[in-house]
Amino acid sequence: MTERIEAVNACSHVTSQADLSDVSQLVTSRTVQFQRSHLQVLAHQDSTTCLGHLTRVHTLGLEMLKTESSARQKRFDKPLAAQPVPSGSYDDFKATLEEKRSILRGVITTEDRWRAFEIAPESASGTEGLVFAPISDIFRKAIEFASSDAHLEPTFVLLLSHNASPNSQKARIHPGGYFILREAEERAHISTEQPERKMRWWYDIALTTEFKKTRNRREQNENVSKLMFNIQQTMTLDPCRRFTFGITIENTEMRLWFCSRATPVVSETFDFTTDVKLLTRVFLSFAFASKEELGWDPTMQPFFRSSGERVYRIKIANETYETESMLSDFSTDALVSHATRVWTVRHVRSQVSYVLKDVWLDEDRDPEHIIRGTILAEIQEKYGVGVRREAASHLLTPVAHWFVPINEEHDHTTDIMMRGYTPSMKYRFKIRVKKATGIDDFATSNGDTQLSRRELRAPFPRCLHRRKVYRRKHYRVLFKEVAQDLYRVRTLSEAFTVLKDGTKVMKWIHGCGWVHRDISAGNLYLYNGRGLIGDFEYAKRRNTDISKELPTGTPDFTSVEAVRRVYDHLPDNDDVLLARLSSWAGLSVKEVVEKLSFPFFHNDLHDLESIWWIATWVLFFNRVCRDLSDEEQDYYRLLAAKAIFHIAGSPTDRTLFFQTPTVFEEQTAWVPDELRDMTRFLNALRRILFVSYEKFEKELPEVRTDVFEGIHENFLLVFDTCKNTAVEIEVALSQTLAPQHHLSFCDSDEYVYQDLNVPSLEHNSEGETPDSSFSDSDKETGVRGSSMIDVFREERHLTGVWNINPDDFTTPMPSFCTSRYELEIC
Repeated sequence: MTERIEAVNACSHVTSQADLSDVSQLVTSRTVQFQRSHLQVLAHQDSTTCLGHLTRVHTLGLEMLKTESSARQKRFDKPLAAQPVPSGSYDDFKATLEEKRSILRGVITTEDRWRAFEIAPESASGTEGLVFAPISDIFRKAIEFASSDAHLEPTFVLLLSHNASPNSQKARIHPGGYFILREAEERAHISTEQPERKMRWWYDIALTTEFKKTRNRREQNENVSKLMFNIQQTMTLDPCRRFTFGITIENTEMRLWFCSRATPVVSETFDFTTDVKLLTRVFLSFAFASKEELGWDPTMQPFFRSSGERVYRIKIANETYETESMLSDFSTDALVSHATRVWTVRHVRSQVSYVLKDVWLDEDRDPEHIIRGTILAEIQEKYGVGVRREAASHLLTPVAHWFVPINEEHDHTTDIMMRGYTPSMKYRFKIRVKKATGIDDFATSNGDTQLSRRELRAPFPRCLHRRKVYRRKHYRVLFKEVAQDLYRVRTLSEAFTVLKDGTKVMKWIHGCGWVHRDISAGNLYLYNGRGLIGDFEYAKRRNTDISKELPTGTPDFTSVEAVRRVYDHLPDNDDVLLARLSSWAGLSVKEVVEKLSFPFFHNDLHDLESIWWIATWVLFFNRVCRDLSDEEQDYYRLLAAKAIFHIAGSPTDRTLFFQTPTVFEEQTAWVPDELRDMTRFLNALRRILFVSYEKFEKELPEVRTDVFEGIHENFLLVFDTCKNTAVEIEVALSQTLAPQHHLSFCDSDEYVYQDLNVPSLEHNSEGETPDSSFSDSDKETGVRGSSMIDVFREERHLTGVWNINPDDFTTPMPSFCTSRYELEIC
């Protein structure tokens, strides 16, 4: 059906409190029709919101009526975008807009088409930069149209990248165009400013755009790849970003994109060359939105030091902390993730140093300080006060914690950012992805960069079939101990001290029926001569069924069978033998395993195997500091380390290393001679774990915890021996061991189809909206996330969720190459 829009309101704007006294109640309605749905917009004044001493005028209310084929109506009331309303009645405002329509003369034809695009881009001559350049003029005219009488000032301006490419301290990326803060653009033209302030920084970009003159699978593939690259960089580079947007254009078709740490969402396309009012609304909504509405975190303020370094002042409750150095941010590489960042910070008044952790926590998980308190209480109940005190001395100590608020409500990826909308998984946007076949080679590094310490986040098959939108809340916790993680420890004696103390406290934690589930070199620490363990957000009770959850942990250190959620040590029977044969063949064994009568759950052995892998990593990834080095030995040691610790889909090499004695001995033969005794000790622990797995899984589904007895003591004995043996041995991270930690894909024509979830307001045959569609009630006050969510829904209802979990694709983003994707629109 031909799309028809009778009227569209303008954009969002921050007005002063004085303006509100003159704003009358807005009660008019406008009908918007497109495809098979009718939308009715109800304008309403809301003056209760206060943010930064400014008051925002909201229009809200959306009734979504039945589709034409539906027999019953289903209504939904939702808030619309915050809109600028000058003093006077709505009718006066509308009349003013009609008067100023003359401003648009010369850019719109009599057929309501943009004059600059009377010829479709695919038929126009010139480069994409030249063909789409008039979009800047359209944007500028739209701003003049909206602000001429209303005395509005835009927050953002539109630039095309061929005129001004953005900068960052970590990347050089050139999007097709972008909306940038107006103040930043003005600052860039002030010659007296410091050099770093004169640049157009990536941090100041609200959203990026990508253009293609033609629309076909290849061009669309490249456009989406570039845009997701841009979105990923925005979310990765800037800690202040809660969510972001994007625009793609292929020929005349425009599509809007939204991405938070919960999900990417994509709209249907519309013809931007003929849909004048909709394009104007989109541009104005972005241009006049507040920073908070376009994804910035008001509780985190960036600034430049005199050295040119960008740092942040971060709030926890009523206290402010200034960042000193980044300790960890590797998980921010993934779009849909917990995006954990860890800094050393200094309290701005007392100047005391702490460690601050910022994370997007799953809604159904307890925060770390709660889990820690629960575990210590149970340790005290079982082992006594003395053991509790000692256990606490080996855990990070939280001194403050906070669920980050937005306008006095806890920030939330669904309830706040998307204003309570939960995209439906009924409709799918398909993407074709080439199969992963390997990983990039190691790159030379100085050995102490953040990149060299990043842990590989390799793909898990289950991640490729995500069937839900994650609900996450924003959480910060402040720790007392400014400790060194195991990546920074430079003596073997201290490394094994950390491993010994970590095992000791895990013995008590396991004794209380808890498992950690995410032990890695990144959350084991050295502090004042003792080992600490942290990151308990994934900790659970031992017998919790996790077979339906996405895998957690760092694949380098996760136990072999926990990676695939498959019991590898079950007694032989026909089903198990078939599963093993399929596994060695590199095929999926999910169907076979699911026939077993008991679920997979994380147990004590999995945590201990993680500690074992960390000890093995210490020996492989460090070289002994000495005058003469055996280059051949170092070379083959690095090859062995690469095969064992950096997987890309198939865990075969790692599995063989752990389960096969001869493979273990062959690979560890390249460890430096000084460490050879330690490899023999680790081999003994490997055998103990292997036998314990067989004993434990032989009795399943019965859980025999007596199998775990005595294993911790074996680990403690080995680590104590290694610690004493390694007193005089100094190590350094191997110079050539700076893994790029991203997947590369071959040029094979072999593809796997992945379904991309498509949320929609379409109704089923009985007139009911699917259970997972937009159904949550909305609150009527506060800046509730992004105005553009309403533009998505009002003008072009949300139509797509990118279903491939971006955890599978980590930076550096050249892995997001054009050849990897081919998209198929449903």
